[in-house]
Amino acid sequence: EKAVACFVLAHLHSVQATRAHKKATKDEKEVDQEEVKKCLHSFQAAAGILEHIENQRIPKIHTPRANDLNSKLLAMLKEIMVAQAQECIYEACLAKKVKPATLAALAFGCARKFMNALEYSNG
Repeated sequence: EKAVACFVLAHLHSVQATRAHKKATKDEKEVDQEEVKKCLHSFQAAAGILEHIENQRIPKIHTPRANDLNSKLLAMLKEIMVAQAQECIYEACLAKKVKPATLAALAFGCARKFMNALEYSNG
């Protein structure tokens, strides 16, 4: 039950992050930095909770468990949360006119996280 409660909490953080991301990026020319901070915090919190479930809660479950508490699924979701956090950083940097090399590095890191998530979903 604790693992399921943690899973729901991670979901709520991801919803909150998505809302903050939409508010932060609604104006293409100017990004709301406070909303970016909320977005980052919430995506990072969701990723941390998912990692906690994967590493601390799952090993303690000795009865049949729901499919949404599968280690690969949790790892995939965690990678998606981190990738979305990096996407928020990328968009904030894009609005600040950061150097193209920095933007490219951020985009590459973000894409790599999404690819990792895809690998978890396929394997």
